[in-house]
Amino acid sequence: QKIVGIVQSLSETSAFASKAAPIINTYGGYRVPSSFLNLLHWTGERTFTSLPSVLHAWFRELPKRLPAPANMEVPAPANQTAIKTSWTATPETELLDRAKQLIETGKRVLILTPWKTRLERFQTALPTSLCLHSEQNAGDYATTWQTFMRTPESCLISTRIGAWLMPFADYILIDEPENDDHKQDELAPRYDVRKMAAWMATTQGTPLEIFGITPALHVMSEPPTIQGDIRVFVRHPRGRSVIPSIQLDTLTALQEHEGPKTIIHPIRGLLARLTCRDCSWQATCPTCGYGVALDATGAVCRLCKKSVDVPPECPRCGNIDLGKSFPGIDRLKLAWETHGEGIDVSWRDLSNEQLDAPFAPHSFVLITLASLLGGVSEDIRRHERQCVALRRVAARVTAVDGVLALQGEEEEVTTWLSWLTTAGVQALFETERAARKLFRYPPSIRRIKLLLDLPPDQALAWKDRVAPHLPPTLRWDGPFRSPQGTPEQRKRTIWHLLAEPSVTEASLIELLTPFANEAKIDLDPSAFFK
Repeated sequence: QKIVGIVQSLSETSAFASKAAPIINTYGGYRVPSSFLNLLHWTGERTFTSLPSVLHAWFRELPKRLPAPANMEVPAPANQTAIKTSWTATPETELLDRAKQLIETGKRVLILTPWKTRLERFQTALPTSLCLHSEQNAGDYATTWQTFMRTPESCLISTRIGAWLMPFADYILIDEPENDDHKQDELAPRYDVRKMAAWMATTQGTPLEIFGITPALHVMSEPPTIQGDIRVFVRHPRGRSVIPSIQLDTLTALQEHEGPKTIIHPIRGLLARLTCRDCSWQATCPTCGYGVALDATGAVCRLCKKSVDVPPECPRCGNIDLGKSFPGIDRLKLAWETHGEGIDVSWRDLSNEQLDAPFAPHSFVLITLASLLGGVSEDIRRHERQCVALRRVAARVTAVDGVLALQGEEEEVTTWLSWLTTAGVQALFETERAARKLFRYPPSIRRIKLLLDLPPDQALAWKDRVAPHLPPTLRWDGPFRSPQGTPEQRKRTIWHLLAEPSVTEASLIELLTPFANEAKIDLDPSAFFK
């Protein structure tokens, strides 16, 4: 059969000459730069993925015929490359201004952003740019990257799926590097756009510029203070209003605001969980074991999306009231239609599609359950994620001269306000670094995640077999069961290998490569327990 390949090098002799088939024809005639092959090998090695699998993830489905790469020019590496980082309350504006400047000077620019919603907004601001994302069909996807390669003066905006095009860019611009959506954390190859870009800059000479709001925990840089109209409303049991999850004083401030109004409520549907009011029994999905929520159409599992029969009563105590849970956004909308006095309000949840959409000028933005910003997972990174998410929303509301209202407990709201200042973020990160050091988590120590499609007893036997082949300086932690994910992911067993920061990545790759066919290995996990 016909197989498309990349000629890496030419040799006069080969031990496989007798088995080699002749090359039928050149496919497209593209000549890739050496930096592309270097990036391919580097990605394959550190993600423990074969080169064909990496290429398949990058190219996806190739068309039957590629157009000729007319006048294709590969950028020459810079002699000296510095990674420029800008931590600012307006990263989106500064990135777009920089992109326009580079495009006007005839540069080929690659912009990498964590979300498709942001990609679409960037394209509106840069109308001559190209877009690349995972939802494109095979033909549009191939046409886009081919056009970018063939056009010296072009701009490509992409989610992480287009990171492999870095070798063809004159400049790489990364949007909000603090967000973990830059990491491919579920499917192989498990690559991180931020590390790929840093490697391209430091080893291949491609200029890299980063625009963000909040530095990562391991980055010793000063985050900007976000100054705006931020109001906090402390929860009080006697302060409830006719609208569920909205305090009476919050509701008054919302109604008195003369500009646009937006309510952000994290919980979808009618009810967060079907929970017995008497004994707190909670309905779970029979397929994956996740908690069951309530929508207008009935009970549904938020994890595997399957519909579930609503139990007529609690199987533990017989109570028929299963409404002991946070109300969902649909219930708030119904209450607003009755008691909202005809005031127009827009509604959003915490999904990227809704949260990343622009706010109207002079908006009043209320977050009903601000404690759920950054996700509900109670893990070592919860406060870090919450701080990043809060600062992101606050910066965007401030940029439109709006009001951000936060509801929470007294201790919470005081902490949230401190996170909007430079000193507050630094104090949080110092506390977080101390906790990570105490419990042996990055950045104080390196954790390598090994995912096994085995039950715990077999995973223990696997560890006993593998451990003698690794140095005693690598410590084991686990085994853990994945608490969330698809039904298949929940059956996994997770081991962590702990290494000192002084241990080189090359030595870890050499040690773990023999076991790559038995376990899914992630050198830089962003989620430790799934």
